[in-house]
Amino acid sequence: MRHGTCLDGLCRPHAHARPGTPLTTRGITEVVNTARRLLHLSTKPDVILTSPLPRATMSARILSEILGAPIAPPDPLYAEWRSPDCVLGLSPDDYPSEYQAWRSERLRDPDSALPGGESLTALRQRAMEAVSRAHEAAQQGAVLIVSHRVFIDRPWPPPWMATEARKKPSRARVGHELVSKPRVGLRGRVVGRVPRPR
Repeated sequence: MRHGTCLDGLCRPHAHARPGTPLTTRGITEVVNTARRLLHLSTKPDVILTSPLPRATMSARILSEILGAPIAPPDPLYAEWRSPDCVLGLSPDDYPSEYQAWRSERLRDPDSALPGGESLTALRQRAMEAVSRAHEAAQQGAVLIVSHRVFIDRPWPPPWMATEARKKPSRARVGHELVSKPRVGLRGRVVGRVPRPR
């Protein structure tokens, strides 16, 4: 599931959130309500995996308390895409020209990155590893992952990952299963479970 509303998400909608931005009171309420909905649906994970960013770990702690599920050590594989330093906290109207130029060319050169940022190639590799790790955890039971928009709100595989996924269809299936039904919304965001192996 995606973390609750964070300070940057509330004060700077559509901005690249800064790594240390915490949950707001609204975000805490969203996570509590989602946890209660999961309890109502008798959906209790055996383990919670989380990004190490504060907005995700705070969400995971709330879920853990309400659902009575343990949290695995935070894993950087589930962290948000590392935005370049030049856009942190900025909304699209405020992006510097350097970022706009890079953004328009990034699909042609997926190995490129601006200072402090993560290339699409690096993100793709990390996402594939995150899916594999989640699938491994699912071998032990139901898994709830607390992550960020880049992993939750996108179709799987994302368009920039699609070529690689077509070459390795089994990985694409694992990625699809990561956000398979049943779903419960957090602010209209997806909550998914890695299914137990059959």
